Amino acid sequence: MSWAAEAERALAAGRACVVVTVARARGSVPRGAGAKMTVTGEGIAGSVGGGKLEHEAIARARAMLAGGGSAAGTAEFALGPGLEQSCGGAVGLVFERLDPPMPRWLGRWTAAAEGTAPTVALTALARPHEKAFLGPADEAPEGPVALVAEALAGGVGAALWPGGRATPSHLVERVDSPRAALYLFGAGHVGRALVRVLDGLPFRVQWVDERAALLAVPVPANVTPRHAAEPAALVAEAAGGALFLVMTHSHALDYAICERVLARGDAAYLGMIGSATKRATFVHRMRARGLAEGTIARLRCPIGIAGVGGKSPPEIAIAVAAELLTIAAGSVARAAS
Repeated sequence: MSWAAEAERALAAGRACVVVTVARARGSVPRGAGAKMTVTGEGIAGSVGGGKLEHEAIARARAMLAGGGSAAGTAEFALGPGLEQSCGGAVGLVFERLDPPMPRWLGRWTAAAEGTAPTVALTALARPHEKAFLGPADEAPEGPVALVAEALAGGVGAALWPGGRATPSHLVERVDSPRAALYLFGAGHVGRALVRVLDGLPFRVQWVDERAALLAVPVPANVTPRHAAEPAALVAEAAGGALFLVMTHSHALDYAICERVLARGDAAYLGMIGSATKRATFVHRMRARGLAEGTIARLRCPIGIAGVGGKSPPEIAIAVAAELLTIAAGSVARAAS
């Protein structure tokens, strides 16, 4: 469960929670600025880095819960011998206690995190139950947001303002999490296993199949099932730089999708499940249809990182997800530049 979902669950049940945010990250640290965790009296969701750091953060959050009343605070941690950690870096954490009723901004935050436009949140630490601003980055007010906009645009997820003060007044955050657009064609055994593995990973997944019954299963929040009578037709709707993964029940359909993706010329990745023999068959057909060698070379098959020898659906899914992560990292970095 995400930190936001856990916060919503607790507040809807009439219980307080504390949201912990990594606002500063210097040197070698387990989680970067912007990482969040929700602490309730019963459990936690999300993570700010694990180990003794997280143990101490949870203890402080629980103390806030025991104290009563909405409040916010900051704390600095050096990840050295004092915390029985050897990372060598340092993190600054912000603690925000939220009490029922549920703040209106929480649902808006969840929606913004699923969106594609850069969104900024500005929290006055004196009023943690409110948001001084939550909206598009280009509409952010002057002041704290303007001063850290360059840092946020560079990928930093959160910052304290003013940065030089011992007791900062505001927390500024980039809400949206950069995610690569992934079109996954096929809802067979491997497709279903892959959808489960992609839960929580930085992908916005369009899961496509012509068999509606196979899509009628619980899916992660970052996956959208798409029943399509002609799956290959959905290739045209994708934005440039999308990733495509083809694993349908039909080689003919696989070929039709692959040919359309290659014809676009702007996909960040095209992978197809299958053997080297299957790829050779497709390549022979593509050459006969006049596709250039450079274009054909963009088809990756077999798929998945090397060294994973298992062929069960979960093993294949893990190997493929690992490969997708390496591709997506470059794709997202290019999109942000």
